Amino acid sequence: MVVTVNSDDPPLFNTTLNDEVATLADPFGLTVAAIDEILLNAVRHSFLPPERREALEAAFQAEMAALKAVHLAG
Repeated sequence: MVVTVNSDDPPLFNTTLNDEVATLADPFGLTVAAIDEILLNAVRHSFLPPERREALEAAFQAEMAALKAVHLAG
């Protein structure tokens, strides 16, 4: 089974993708590594050609590492 997180209609459901990701960490108690895997599933299981998927996954991983360096440091 593959899990992804999405925000189909933010105004209708009064949520954002950031809120949905935060829900993974708070009530579900998932680790940062587990959340990373869920976020990367969106790319890994997209309908993009394999080369584009690989490039996009690498870009996502680099961006997530940069964000963690800033926001999870300390």
